[in-house]
Amino acid sequence: MIKRYGRSLLHAALPVVILLALVNLLDTAAYRYVLNYFIMSNYLFFFPFNEEQNWQQEQATVTSHQETLRRAREEYQLEMDSDSEPMTRSRAEAQERSIVLSDLFIQLARNALLVIVAPIVFLYHYLGKN
Repeated sequence: MIKRYGRSLLHAALPVVILLALVNLLDTAAYRYVLNYFIMSNYLFFFPFNEEQNWQQEQATVTSHQETLRRAREEYQLEMDSDSEPMTRSRAEAQERSIVLSDLFIQLARNALLVIVAPIVFLYHYLGKN
């Protein structure tokens, strides 16, 4: 349990640091303190609970994602075989890097959004399940 808690905190550490850096750009100290407290309390108290709830759902989607990836690789291989002009290695690596960077940005935005809306998700799971 403690390992999962630590892992979930580590998982969202970068979005929290970015959110705190953005909040510290505010001129008004009162807003800065309130938003820092809001982000840190959501991060420490609500986010790990929400991650635990989402972890169970993600386990089911992992298999479907792997199947989609396998099909995409097969289609790519068929495309490579049928093309008269094969894709160069550098072009393929650039395309792969682009996909990885876009996935990283999407994960960063998703975690930042989850840290912000963590109390709402917590209340939904807490009150909705009972």
